[in-house]
Amino acid sequence: MGGAGGDELPPSGRGSTGKRTGRPKDGGPNRGFRGQFGATKDAGYRLAAAHLELARAEFADIIDEVKRVAILIGVAIAASLFAGLLVSVGMSLFLGEWLFGSMGWGIVHFSELAIALAVVGIVAALGVSAASIARGLVVATVIAVVIAVLAASHVLNRAWEAVGVAVAPGLDPANRPLVVGLAAGAAIGALLGLLMGTRIGGGRSLGTVIGSAIGSAILGAIFGLILGAISAITFSLHVAVAIGIAVLLDIWIAACGLAVARGDLDFAAWGRKYYPSQSIDSAKETIEWVRERTPLGPKS
Repeated sequence: MGGAGGDELPPSGRGSTGKRTGRPKDGGPNRGFRGQFGATKDAGYRLAAAHLELARAEFADIIDEVKRVAILIGVAIAASLFAGLLVSVGMSLFLGEWLFGSMGWGIVHFSELAIALAVVGIVAALGVSAASIARGLVVATVIAVVIAVLAASHVLNRAWEAVGVAVAPGLDPANRPLVVGLAAGAAIGALLGLLMGTRIGGGRSLGTVIGSAIGSAILGAIFGLILGAISAITFSLHVAVAIGIAVLLDIWIAACGLAVARGDLDFAAWGRKYYPSQSIDSAKETIEWVRERTPLGPKS
C-alpha cells in the first residue's frame, strides 16, 4: 500500500526530509520579531501602569499622613496660643487684684504696657534713637514717682482744701477740694500746653505757632482737668502706686510720640538704610572701567 512509487503523501506540514514547513500557528512559541515586540511592549505598559498605581497609592498614604500631622500641629499651636492668652490675661488680673486690690488695675497696666511696647517698636523702627526713647522713660519714671508720692500723702487734697477755704469759703466743704483741683488742674495744664505748643511750633510761621500753641493749650487743659480731679481724691498706698505705674506708661507713650513730632526722626538716614548705595556705586565704577577699555563708539 505504501510503496516507494505510490501516491501516498508525506505527513502534513513536513516534506520528504522530515522538516516542518509552513507558518506556525498564532500564539505558538515562535511568533516572530513583530509578535515578540508587541508582547514586550504590552508587558512594559503593564509594568509601568503597575508602578504608577503603586506610586499613587503610596503618595495618597503620604498625603494622608501629612494632613494628619498638619492637623495635629495646628491643634497644638492653637492650644499653645490659647494657653498663652489665658496665662497673660489671668496673670494681669491676678496681679491687679493681689497688688492693687482690683483686677481693673491689672487690665489697665498690661494694656498700657502692650501699647507702650508697640509704640516703642514703631518709633525705633522709624529711626528714633534709643537714647531718646530711654530719656522719655526716665522722665516718665520721675514724674510717675512724684505723682505716686503726692497721691499717697494726700498733699494735693489738703492743698486744694486750704486754697478753697482762702479763696472760696462758701463752697461746700465736701466738694471744695474737687472744685479747686479741677480749676487749678485746668489752668496749670493749659499753661504747660501753651508753652509746649509754642516750643514745638518755634521757627515756623506765626500762624503755625499760634495754632500749635492753642491746640496744645486745649489738650493741656483737658489733661489738667483729669489730673486735677484725681489729685483731689484721697488714695490708699497701693492705689497710689497703681496710679503711678499707669502715669509712667502713659507719659512714656506720649514722650515717644513727642520725639517723632519734635523731629528726632531722620527720614534721610532711615531711607539710606534701605538703599544699596555700595552695590550701585560699585556697578557704576565697573561700567566706567569697561567703557574706558572697550569704547562702544567715538567719544563726543
